[in-house]
Amino acid sequence: MHKLIPFLCLMTLVLFGHDSRTQGFDHTRSRSTYDTSSVSYIMAHQVSPVCADTINLQKHLHGFHDFLPRHRKGTFFQRQSNPGHALSHLELSPELLMSQYHGGYSYYHAFEPYLRRKDNIRYLSSVKPFTELFYVMGSDNEQHFTVLHAQPLTANVYFSVEHKILHAPGIYQRSFSKHESPVLNLRYRSSNNKYNALATYFHNSISVDEHGGIRANTYFSDSATFNERSLIPVHLAQAEQLIRGGGFHIRQSYAPWADSIMHPDSTQPTIYHDIYYQKDSYSYRDDGDTTGFYPSLPPDTEQVFDSMAVIRFTQSAGVTFSVKGIAMDAGLTHEYARLWQQNQKDYYNRLTPKLMAKHRATRYGFSFQGSMDFLRDPKQYTAQASMYRYFPEITLTLHGGYRYARPVYMYQKYRSPYFNWDNNFHRTGIYFSGVSADHQYGSLSASFYGLENHIYMDTHGVPQQDPGTLHMLQVKAQPRLNWRFLHLTSTMAWQYHVNGNDLLRLPELMGKANLYASFNLIQDVLNTHAGVQVLWHSAFQGHRYIPATRSFALQDQQMLGDYPYLSVFANFFIDRARFFVRYSHVNALLDDRSYFLMPGYPMRDDAFQFGVSWTFYD
Repeated sequence: MHKLIPFLCLMTLVLFGHDSRTQGFDHTRSRSTYDTSSVSYIMAHQVSPVCADTINLQKHLHGFHDFLPRHRKGTFFQRQSNPGHALSHLELSPELLMSQYHGGYSYYHAFEPYLRRKDNIRYLSSVKPFTELFYVMGSDNEQHFTVLHAQPLTANVYFSVEHKILHAPGIYQRSFSKHESPVLNLRYRSSNNKYNALATYFHNSISVDEHGGIRANTYFSDSATFNERSLIPVHLAQAEQLIRGGGFHIRQSYAPWADSIMHPDSTQPTIYHDIYYQKDSYSYRDDGDTTGFYPSLPPDTEQVFDSMAVIRFTQSAGVTFSVKGIAMDAGLTHEYARLWQQNQKDYYNRLTPKLMAKHRATRYGFSFQGSMDFLRDPKQYTAQASMYRYFPEITLTLHGGYRYARPVYMYQKYRSPYFNWDNNFHRTGIYFSGVSADHQYGSLSASFYGLENHIYMDTHGVPQQDPGTLHMLQVKAQPRLNWRFLHLTSTMAWQYHVNGNDLLRLPELMGKANLYASFNLIQDVLNTHAGVQVLWHSAFQGHRYIPATRSFALQDQQMLGDYPYLSVFANFFIDRARFFVRYSHVNALLDDRSYFLMPGYPMRDDAFQFGVSWTFYD
C-alpha cells in the first residue's frame, strides 16, 4: 500500500482544485500571460483543406519551466540521467504505436524523439520580421539554445529559420551529448490564391558518448566513496554514437477554379504534389573492450565500427475537394527506400493509395483515413476513424484504428560485430479503440489496445516475436483546475495488462502535476507563476538500453520507479521576455539513492536551471 502514496498525493492535488468553478480567472487566456504578434504556423499535413487549421504562435507562462530537448511529444519517459541520451516512451498512444508499426526500413529507435522529420516541422508566416531567442543554462555547463526567425521576403513569400543546439557534458564518465537541428523554410502563395508552395530543408546531428551504465548500482546507492559522480566506474570506456542526416520537403498545390463561384456546400478541387527526401546515417564505435557487457565479443580488433545508412524518397500526388461539407483527400504515394548495412544492400518500392475524409458541423464531426500498400509482399494497410459530438460544455470523441504491417527491416535482418540475425517474422498488427471527454477544466479518456504478433527484444538484445495478442487497457485523466490565484495542471494514467503478458513492460500507474500560484510581482508589469512539480510512476521491471543497436531489451535484474521527483520553479513574464528558474529533484537532498529510470543509469541529482526567451518584432 505504501507504494501508492505518491499517486494518492497527486489525487489530493486534484481534489484540492475541486471548487474550480468559483470566481477566478483562466490563466491561459489572461492578457498578462502572453502577447500576440502576427506570427502563425502550420504543419506539413495541414496544407490540405482536410486539416487546414492555422495555429497562432502564442507566448505564455504556463509550463514554460518544463523544458526538455526533444521534438516528439510525451509526458512519461524511461530515460538516462543526461539530456540528449536514449529515451523510451512509457505511455501508450495511437500515434506512438502507429509510428513503431509502420513497416519499411525506418525504425523507431532510442533517439527518434530528438530528430527532425517532416511531420514535426513548423512552417511559419509573419507579416513583419519576428525573432525569438531561447536559452537554458544548467549545472555542469549544460546549455540549450534555440533561435527562431520569420519574416516576409515579398508580399507573397515567407521565410523562416529555426536552429536548436544542445550541449550537455553530463556528470558521469562518458555521458557527453551534443545535438544540432537547423531548419530552413519557404512559403509562397500567389495573389489569386490558386498556387501555394512549401519548401524546407532540415538537418540532424547527434553525437553522444555511450558509457553503458555504471558497473554496479552499489557504487551509487550504498557507498560514500563515489559522491563525486565522475569517479564511478562505467562499462564502456570509449563508445560513441553518431547520427547524421537530413533532407528536404517540397509541397505544391494548385486550385484552378479558386476565383470561380461554386455551390455553397462545395469547395473547389485542389491538386497537390509532395516530394520528401530523407537520408540518415548511424554509426557506433567502441574500443573493443566490452567484456561482460555484450553477449558476444567481436573479432580480435582494437576498434569496433558499426554503421548503417538509410535513404527514403517519397512522392505523393492527389486532389482535395469538399462536397456537402465533407472535406476529401484522395491520393497516391510512392516510396523508394535503400539501406546499406555492413556491406549489405537492400531496397524496396511501395505504392500506397490513400483516402481521407473529414467533416465538422455545429454539433458533430467525424474523420476517416485509410491506405493500402502495393508493390510489396506482404501487403500493408491502415485505417483510422473518429467521431465527435459537441455539447455546450463538453466534447465527446470515439476513435479507433487498425494497422497491419510488415516488421521493420532491423528486426528482420541485422549485421554488426555484436549482433547478427536473419528472421522471417509474421506481419504485425495493432488495433485500438477508445472514448474521451474534453472540458475546459480537463479531459478524461479510456482506450483499449491490441498488439498482434508483437516483436520485442529479449534479455540478450535479440528480436523475438510473440505469436499471441497482447491486450492493454489505459485510462487517462488530465485535470486543469483554477481556484482564485492557484492553478493545477496534471496528467494521470493507469495502464493494465488485460491478458497478463509481461513482454511489454510499462508502469501501471503514472502521474505528473504542477501546482502553482499566479500573481504580479510588479502590478501589470511582471507576471509570475511560482510552484512545485511532482513526477512519479509505480515500480516496474523496465528495459535495459543496448547502445550498439540503439534499442531497449527486457531485463530481470532491477525494478525501476516508485520514486517521486519533486521540483520547484518560478516563471516570469515582462514585456517581450519570459524567463524561469527551476531547482529540479529537490528530494535528492534527502539522500535516498534509489532513483533509477533505467538499469545502470541513475537519474540526476538535484540541479539548478535558468532559462530565458526573448522575442523581437515590430
